[in-house]
Amino acid sequence: MGLYRTEAVVLRARELGETDRLLVLYTRSEGKVRAVAKGVRRPGSRLAGLEPFTLSELQLFQGRELDRVIQSQPRRGFRPLREDLGRLAAASYLAELVEGLTAERDPSPALFQTLVAGMALLAQGPDPLLALRFLELRLSALAGFQPVLDRCARCGGEAGPRPAFAPAEGGVVCAGCRPVSGAVSLAPGTLASLRFLAAAQPGRVEVLRLTAGANAEMARALVGWVSYHLERRPRSLDFLEALYLDAPRGLC
Repeated sequence: MGLYRTEAVVLRARELGETDRLLVLYTRSEGKVRAVAKGVRRPGSRLAGLEPFTLSELQLFQGRELDRVIQSQPRRGFRPLREDLGRLAAASYLAELVEGLTAERDPSPALFQTLVAGMALLAQGPDPLLALRFLELRLSALAGFQPVLDRCARCGGEAGPRPAFAPAEGGVVCAGCRPVSGAVSLAPGTLASLRFLAAAQPGRVEVLRLTAGANAEMARALVGWVSYHLERRPRSLDFLEALYLDAPRGLC
């Protein structure tokens, strides 16, 4: 491919040597790529905006193992994500989800747009944790494993008055199909909220109001869902939960 130009969000950055930086990018045209920014840490470097959670217009050269950033022009900095620890932790979790749920060189314009919209929600919205619930659902759908919410994922019948969320079963299950372990009980209002978020557009997320109980149930269900598909608990959750000290493990 040689040279190419694309918009990109920096998911992760690591210092390399005295002046360089290794980057994990999610790009509009190429999907997830790994790249090196040579000399980015030198005073006066022209490679601006290559910090985590920034949106930039980049020119890159495709290499055998790592692409190389040739030019960069910042587009959106999402400054609140670096000025507020809670929002920073939420953005770190979002970036880890995108990195973990995507393959390299597998572009998805819809996922790229969701990532940019998600960064804006986390930077500007009043409730970053609610935004994360929406993003867990949307990213799951775009990655190809949207949870079943409109019926029992196991028998196909109605969810009934005592539904639960079971990641290993594919989503919501009725009382008769609930497994012995690994399921989260859902109040009817929590299930309705999950269905609302699964169909919502980013601009409509903040109209939802959750009780403390519904928030806890939804968070446990969706954190369990993404952890099941990642085959590990996201590392960034420890940072997120440490900042919400009243939240038990799994609530964020």
